[in-house]
Amino acid sequence: MSLQPSPSENWEPCPQGELTELSGRLRAQRKRQQVLQAAQVTVWLMLIMLGGWMTWDWNQSSSPANPQLVQQDPAKDCPLPPDWAANEPHPELIPCGEVKALAERYLAHQLEPELEQRVGYHLSYCRRCQDYMVELEHSAHPVPFLHQPIPRFHAPPQVALSTTR
Repeated sequence: MSLQPSPSENWEPCPQGELTELSGRLRAQRKRQQVLQAAQVTVWLMLIMLGGWMTWDWNQSSSPANPQLVQQDPAKDCPLPPDWAANEPHPELIPCGEVKALAERYLAHQLEPELEQRVGYHLSYCRRCQDYMVELEHSAHPVPFLHQPIPRFHAPPQVALSTTR
């Protein structure tokens, strides 16, 4: 059997400043790792925030029938179809407040045909009123969540509206 030499026999004194240099290198390495970890966390948080913002922005856009953003009519605080000018009066359009007032009669098909067409046209581009109608319809007739139909207001009704005064 051979004996292992004791560790104290092979030791030599360190040159002047070597331990200080080693501790400095280890401290710098630890600092780099901390900065790298903080940068990774920051990048992940920014990606999550960007994804959330993009999801929110996508949900705030107009209905699927009109993927463009709709203009707001400042006089009525109601969206206009994208191809209509906001500075012109549009007497044939119905404001959101009136659509909400007629909502129950619209869902029960108790409106005059011309008024029903105007409300349907409004619903073809107004996401807020679409959501209101779906909510009203489901509150009147609750349906289990998995059996709820997906609301579809993609195709505007056949309406002959004049764009001139």
